[in-house]
Amino acid sequence: MLKKISILLSVTTIIIALYGLLSQDFRFLALVFFLAGLSQLLNGFVEFTKNKRLEGWLLIVSSGIVLFISIYIFLF
Repeated sequence: MLKKISILLSVTTIIIALYGLLSQDFRFLALVFFLAGLSQLLNGFVEFTKNKRLEGWLLIVSSGIVLFISIYIFLF
């Protein structure tokens, strides 16, 4: 279930990022960061269920950084 949601978030992120890239419209950049961070967070949880703790922690920490950046862009 988590893997399907992660794939859906990844596809949505790619579609929005391609739209912004092709149209030169960067209003949705914070949304792209936010969705990519959520996708990484879910992938980190999937890695924990596979008993790959190091990869899980790396994904969770990197998702925290990306989510922090996206919230910072939303607020300022």
